[in-house]
Amino acid sequence: MRSNIKAALVALGMGAAALSGHAFAMTTLTGTQVSYTFDETTLGKFGTASLVGDDLVFTPATGGFLATGTTPATQAVNVTVTAKSGYLLSAFTLNENGGYTRPTSSDTVYLGGAFSALDIEGTTANKLSTPIAPSAPLGVTGTGINGNWTSQSGLTLPGTGWGGADGLVQSVSLTISNQLFAGGAGQIWKNQVGVAAIATPVPEADTYAMLLAGLAVVGFMTRRASPAV
Repeated sequence: MRSNIKAALVALGMGAAALSGHAFAMTTLTGTQVSYTFDETTLGKFGTASLVGDDLVFTPATGGFLATGTTPATQAVNVTVTAKSGYLLSAFTLNENGGYTRPTSSDTVYLGGAFSALDIEGTTANKLSTPIAPSAPLGVTGTGINGNWTSQSGLTLPGTGWGGADGLVQSVSLTISNQLFAGGAGQIWKNQVGVAAIATPVPEADTYAMLLAGLAVVGFMTRRASPAV
């Protein structure tokens, strides 16, 4: 019951924000365990969004998320992730890939940014952030270099302290802030951005009761087996 109430309150909060003056185009994509809500008008270079299983995938248009030696490419997008009834959020992963070219050895390319999570059910002081970086260095040597890059970042929510008074984390606001830079005749671009939310089943009340009963029996048997002093 508490899970359903919290999900409804989060939905009402997003609805109120949509009426606060900005011309929002809020979209929700729903998977089997989680849903993703975002403002389509702010996707910009991230392109279009779709679901692949329970993962949210952004696909930029060709040349849509491209940095050249004269023009960097920076973009941030916010996504609210909400667990469906019966599930809790526990972690998130961000997977990105793209390509780059460096016609001469003096050309440079760089990928950066941050992947962040904000507690929107408890206190906004609860925030996690991790940098976005390629899995292999982009600063290769030589000329005529063309290559691909991949990046993976992860955030794991603390076991306690998030999710408000009941500690059930069902909604989190994610921010993906991407930065692409190039120098000289270099170019770097992004092909795809994927967000995966890790959701776990909510422990049922009878599960807690059985656990407590089991601990009580173990404690009782331990006391009986202990020799008198």
